[in-house]
Amino acid sequence: MATIRTEGDIIADLRCDVCASAGEEFDERLDWFADACESPIERVLAAAIISHPLAEVLSFRKGRREPLPVDILFESAPTGQWISVSAIYPQAFIDRYRADFYIESFHKDTRMPLFRCAIECDGHDFHEKTKDQVARDKRRDRWFQARGIAVLRFSGAEIWADPASCAEQIFNCFLAAVQRSTAHS
Repeated sequence: MATIRTEGDIIADLRCDVCASAGEEFDERLDWFADACESPIERVLAAAIISHPLAEVLSFRKGRREPLPVDILFESAPTGQWISVSAIYPQAFIDRYRADFYIESFHKDTRMPLFRCAIECDGHDFHEKTKDQVARDKRRDRWFQARGIAVLRFSGAEIWADPASCAEQIFNCFLAAVQRSTAHS
């Protein structure tokens, strides 16, 4: 019989993947997100994002219901060696819709958008159970895409099975978009 892994088990495993010196920062970031996340699959994906090696490029923003104005983001986000200033928001409102997570990245010199992405964690009960739910999600995706916002959807099963892979896919999309944008500059 297969052992059922709990949210706590998965998050503990992800925390172990982070080096000991970064463990406190992981806990602090996760505490921020745990308050804002609405479901266990969101908290598990948040832990996977936080434990990813590229998480250091993101400014973690809690307590805002909408993305920061670009000037404020630039004032408060470290740039380091990166060519972009980037932030991630849980439960972010973008106009009339709310994304489970929203990542935005801007070129640190030109301030032009490099990457904007809504990330959705789709539990079966709320996203794939009825035709109406599927149609609603497709309309939302088209609305975001028409505004230049990529949409990444992960099923609850994907997140439970391999949250690190989901985070890897998010960061791969982020890196590809930043590289494409800077290649055209």
